[in-house]
Amino acid sequence: MQRSIRSLGSSPSDCAARIAWIERKCCALRAQALAGHWAYDLALHRNLLTVLEAERTALAATESLPVSPDRRRLRAA
Repeated sequence: MQRSIRSLGSSPSDCAARIAWIERKCCALRAQALAGHWAYDLALHRNLLTVLEAERTALAATESLPVSPDRRRLRAA
């Protein structure tokens, strides 16, 4: 039985933890793609990027943060 990602917790800290995990996984997949690894899965990478965008939007809605990937730069300004 597969659990939905929302059932893992919906607090801002849970959401931030999921975002951090997905970002690390996407970074690893990007490195795998650039290296031409035979096991690279484009569909998985695209799906993780879609989930990452949804998680960032959900976190921004709960914390009123910018959704942009440049949120660190925008907060510093």
